[in-house]
Amino acid sequence: MATFCTSAAIKLKAGNSAATLTATQYDLLTEQAESVINTAAKHNFTDVYATLNDDTKKILEDAASSNAAASVIAYNTDGFTRLGSANFAANVNWTRYEDCINKLKDQDYKDFVVNA
Repeated sequence: MATFCTSAAIKLKAGNSAATLTATQYDLLTEQAESVINTAAKHNFTDVYATLNDDTKKILEDAASSNAAASVIAYNTDGFTRLGSANFAANVNWTRYEDCINKLKDQDYKDFVVNA
């Protein structure tokens, strides 16, 4: 079951490309993103999610939904009228994801958000 984000957050970021996904597919992409986040940060945020403050949860939501949205766009560009628009949207999402991951990988930052 997906923890960090909802399908609505992914749909918002993926735009029209997200129209054809099922709830199961959204959960799969979110769970994959969560695993990548936990592994990259070397911290299992999923297991302690209920204890995290709202600001930390929003960072995890942004990372997971951006990761999932980039995948949605990459696998289905039909929702875009031009490939350049799809590429731009995917790049924006990937940049947001990388920004979150880089912060979560930093030990001082991670200590702060886990103990906030």
